[in-house]
Amino acid sequence: MPPIDETRDIRERLSRMEGYLIAPEVGLIPRVAALHELVSAQGRRLDSGDGAFVGLRASVAELTAGPNPAVRKEDCRHQHDNARSWIRTLLPPVIAAILTMVGARALALPSPVSDSLLGFTCPAETCAIPGMATPPPAVESRIPSGRGFWIWRVKQDPARLADSVASMHGTWVAVKAGNRGTPSANRDTSGEWRNQFTPALVAAFHARGIKVYGWGWDEPCCLDKQVKLVQSVYDTGADGYIVDAEMPWDRGQKQTAARYMARVRAAVPSWFILADAPWDVRHYHRQFPYDEFGRYSSFRSPQVYWEAHGINVYTSFWRYVDSWGVKGQVPSASAWGNVTPAQVAAFEMLARAAGMPGVLYWVRDSIPPDVYNWFVSHPW
Repeated sequence: MPPIDETRDIRERLSRMEGYLIAPEVGLIPRVAALHELVSAQGRRLDSGDGAFVGLRASVAELTAGPNPAVRKEDCRHQHDNARSWIRTLLPPVIAAILTMVGARALALPSPVSDSLLGFTCPAETCAIPGMATPPPAVESRIPSGRGFWIWRVKQDPARLADSVASMHGTWVAVKAGNRGTPSANRDTSGEWRNQFTPALVAAFHARGIKVYGWGWDEPCCLDKQVKLVQSVYDTGADGYIVDAEMPWDRGQKQTAARYMARVRAAVPSWFILADAPWDVRHYHRQFPYDEFGRYSSFRSPQVYWEAHGINVYTSFWRYVDSWGVKGQVPSASAWGNVTPAQVAAFEMLARAAGMPGVLYWVRDSIPPDVYNWFVSHPW
């Protein structure tokens, strides 16, 4: 079909959606399929310009309404599963089409978005739907919120680095502190090797109101050194530590992970935040010690890296939420390579709509220029 060069057709299609109720009874399915064709032709690109996001509303109560008003709990849950399946299938192309129509300059979400955009409701007397069916619980104020950035290497003056993050409306960072317990180091201007996670680094970010977390590539081999590294991060005045545990922990390491996290928790005060950045789809790594790392983690930051996985941002987000739910989640997201402003705009919108307090982008060191500019011009 010819490329889409105007929004009239999309507006007309949206205007016929009967209030955006997603149900076969209102004949929305063929229209969404047509929208999907439009989105595919457009390449899911966002036009520049001002606009407001149009919320999609769906209610299980409406879908289950029938001759018998009494809806049993199991029936409601069955309808919820069906409705969520429709949402998962239809929401990505509809969102993409709407964003194509309104542009990425302003995304004004309905409030509360967890109810209006992704909310599912059952009659109060019958059941409460788990996961995204209910508003997420209040998040502790000490858990990071807003836009965060992983930082791999500190190659510039900490004050300049902090200014750069602040210009992108960053409110927290995770700076690499070590590798298997060995502190990360860089050469300074004199050629000397120096640790990059320092009190001066932490102070520079704190002076700009930005929270600082250390992170380390941790492995089962090196528990003693890694516990000492976490203690050294605490000694700098940082706000917490994020465990980056990946392939070395995939098999037969549950007891080791439990010992490690218990030792780390005992080594630092209770207010010092501990977190981890596990796999984004749990069943792909079934023997990974998710629960053992999570026992002492104040939040989880699964690696929702659509750029690495070769899938679109919507599919990446939905399969992650299916695996983890939304409670205690502050996901890591892609911000390198071929990532576009449209993708980060969509990911932030989805995260906020799901009630997640923030997002952590990999990686500050390699943000594409157009994505950097989008961060600068769009606060969280």
